Amino acid sequence: MNEIRDALDTLLERPEDEASWKALSAISPGDSEGLRALAATRFAFARRRELSAVVRLLDLEAKLTETNEVKAKLLRESVRILRDELLEPARARDALTELAIVTPNEGDVQESIEAIDAHRERWSEIIAQGDKEIEGASGPFKASMLTRGAEIAFGYGLPALAAQKRAKKKYNELEKDIAARIEQALAIEPANTRALRLKLRLVEKTGDVKDQLLALEQMHATQGVAIEDRIGALFSLMRLNRTVVGDNEAAIGNARALLEIAPRSREAVNLIVKLLREKKDFEGIAEVLEKQLKSGLDRADEMETLYSLAVTFWKERGDLGRAENYFLKLRASDPTHKGMLAFFRDRRKDSPKKLLEILRGARSAGDASEELDREIEVLEKKEAEVLRTMQQWQDVLAKEPTHPIAREQLRRLYRTLGDDNALLRLLQEDYARATTPIEQLKLLRELAAMEREFRGGTSSGTLAAMFELSPDDLG
Repeated sequence: MNEIRDALDTLLERPEDEASWKALSAISPGDSEGLRALAATRFAFARRRELSAVVRLLDLEAKLTETNEVKAKLLRESVRILRDELLEPARARDALTELAIVTPNEGDVQESIEAIDAHRERWSEIIAQGDKEIEGASGPFKASMLTRGAEIAFGYGLPALAAQKRAKKKYNELEKDIAARIEQALAIEPANTRALRLKLRLVEKTGDVKDQLLALEQMHATQGVAIEDRIGALFSLMRLNRTVVGDNEAAIGNARALLEIAPRSREAVNLIVKLLREKKDFEGIAEVLEKQLKSGLDRADEMETLYSLAVTFWKERGDLGRAENYFLKLRASDPTHKGMLAFFRDRRKDSPKKLLEILRGARSAGDASEELDREIEVLEKKEAEVLRTMQQWQDVLAKEPTHPIAREQLRRLYRTLGDDNALLRLLQEDYARATTPIEQLKLLRELAAMEREFRGGTSSGTLAAMFELSPDDLG
């Protein structure tokens, strides 16, 4: 199943990858897990309006499903997309023929087949009749009729001429006529979705990437176009710029534009993060992910985003304080999260008290593994030993508050226990007792570093004292 998932992931990035389509043939009929993976990928393609891929997956699902009711539903959706959106009536007819076998008693299927056959025979006559109706027309009606004529010519005329010998000139002339009708319709009604969709289909047919990019930009930028078409255009722009043109900056721009109209789009966020990571722009990654957190995500997406943010600060920026803040938020949602536990095992490996709190929380939330129990037992013994030693040094300090060895040992022990407040308090006492500017500045720098580590930022009091002693420390 891992190979199937890898193939589907590749297709989401490069739908033209035939080796990945071939890998899907390993799914067996009736394989429920495989069918669910196909359906999930199909829904992702549908959100992007990458309809050719949607149809391929529908056809594959229809072949693999063992229930006629489900098969019929899949075939009907395939017919709808092929006939009404991709404008490929010949393929729609093939799907209808298969549907007629699955649902032999439904008369509308045969009627649809007959309608396609009639259009195939009379396509030029239908266009000519429409042109007569256009004479004297204006406004949206004229734009609609121009688009309808272009759709008939694209879906029926071009395939008919392609099948004829020595019809290349007529084919080229019809292609130009289709393009002219589309431009006329868009001049009258710029947000005519049908005309914009057909323009995309036409430029896809020619294979000119530059023209495809221009058509997609027009779809995205035109006010009044349906939101799903604008989203689909941006997805296609992202993919083409990334995988065909090789313009990563343009792809990032497309993804950012997508987030403006679809702020919860995981695909856009994942692409931006991937490309920014290649540039080692970790500040940019954090900015994108933090903005994503504010967009009202569901629980699963919120946890994924929190984890990505935490790992970015931990592994790539080395900001352990901010990383810990995000891991703590992640812990609030899932105390057993393995990535979160791995962070605290590394971050608090010398602080048994803090780590025990985290691990006990995981056990209380349902992690009943023997390995976790043994780990907790070892840490509890270590904590008890540290507490005994700490008490001994606190007794020394109570008798002699300036005892240098006691203060140094207590710093180490407070850090081991993860007692941030006691450690900061000890440093503040040392600073208050310091008598020379050099000693004061050294302690202030140490205090500032610990405040950043434990509090996520330096306090205003520490900053003011540092500035008074050494303005260059802040500049």
